[in-house]
Amino acid sequence: MRHMLKTFLKRNPRSLQEQYILRLFYFASLIKQLARSSVAPSIRFRTSHLELFRKVLRLKRDRGVGLQGGFSLIEALVAISILLVAIAGPMTIAARGLQTAFYAREQVTGFSLAQEGVELVRAWRDGNALLGAPWLAGLPGVCTSNSHGCGIDARASGVVNCNVPNNCRLNYDEGDRGFYTHAAGAPTPFIRRIWIDPVSGPGGNEAEVVVEVSWESGFFASERNVTVRSRIFNQYDNI
Repeated sequence: MRHMLKTFLKRNPRSLQEQYILRLFYFASLIKQLARSSVAPSIRFRTSHLELFRKVLRLKRDRGVGLQGGFSLIEALVAISILLVAIAGPMTIAARGLQTAFYAREQVTGFSLAQEGVELVRAWRDGNALLGAPWLAGLPGVCTSNSHGCGIDARASGVVNCNVPNNCRLNYDEGDRGFYTHAAGAPTPFIRRIWIDPVSGPGGNEAEVVVEVSWESGFFASERNVTVRSRIFNQYDNI
C-alpha cells in the first residue's frame, strides 16, 4: 500500500489539500506497518485509516497548529520597556519645561518684590523729609545688618521685625490694584527682609539698602532667593 500511494502521488499531481490527505493516509500506513513489525510487536492498531485521519486532525486542532501564536513573557517585557522609553522622554521634557516656566515666573515676581523693598525705603526717606524729621527716622535697629532684618508694609507704612520668618511673609491683598503686604491677605511663598546700614556713620548722608526675597519652589520645595543692593542718599539735607 505504501508503494502504491507513493507511486500514485508521483504520477498524479493533485491539489495541495488532496496531497495533504493522501500523505496522511501514507503516514498512517507507515505507522500501522511499524506497529506490526518486530520493533513493537505488542502494539496493534485496530482503527481504520479514516479514524486515524480524524485523530490526526483533532490533534492538530487541539494543539493550535496553524493558528497565530501569542507573545511570550520576554517579548511582552521588551515591548513594554520600549513603550515606556518612548513615553518617558517627551513627558520628562514637558515636565522640565513647565518647571522652568514656573520658576521664571516666581523669579520675576521675587525680583519685583525686592526692587519694591528698595523703593519703600526711599519712600520712607521722602516721608521724613516732608515731616522735617531725620531722613532715617522711624527705622528701628532691627533693620540693620546685625539683626534679622525688617519688613516695611506698602499700605500700612509700618515696620515689622523679621526675627521670626513668618513675620516677614508677604500676603497678597486682592484689593483695588493688588498689593503684597504684611497685613491681611492670601499667604504667599515669598518672604522679604530689608537691611539698612549707614555708610558714613549714624549721622551720614548715605546708606546701603539690601533687600532679600526668598521662597520655596519646585516639587522638593527648594529654597530660592533674590537679593538687590542699592545706595540711598539724604538728598534733602540742604533743603
